[in-house]
Amino acid sequence: MAIDKRNEEINKALESRFAQLNSAIEAYEQKLKRMMVPKDTSIVYDSYQDTDPATGQPWGEHSSHVGMIKLRGAWRLCYADHHLSYQQEEPELDWKPLVEGSIEIRIEAAKHIEKLMQEIVNAKEKLIPEIEQAIASLAQLLR
Repeated sequence: MAIDKRNEEINKALESRFAQLNSAIEAYEQKLKRMMVPKDTSIVYDSYQDTDPATGQPWGEHSSHVGMIKLRGAWRLCYADHHLSYQQEEPELDWKPLVEGSIEIRIEAAKHIEKLMQEIVNAKEKLIPEIEQAIASLAQLLR
């Protein structure tokens, strides 16, 4: 009987914390939207090389990403787990909203949102000269 009571108490605690974590992720998603993200921006927060267990030779890479991505027409705080096989063509990242990720993914990705914010600022800084060049090119054509 003691295990049932303990389990019930832990379930209540976890349910509350899951809701808090999702609320925090959603709040950061709104904060990142207010940063005026100009284009899909992401960071790799974990990566490692896969090796063939029999030969020890590298056969691919695994990477975990967090980003602000335009997903189905709306800016979302997303994650993607990516596996690149050295023997096959590289697949595109399969982005999903972070609030829909496993608890492990949400916990780990949350640690890297500040770095993502910095990357968004960097991307915007790099975009300014490109926009200025496009404006100048169009102005030249209008003369």
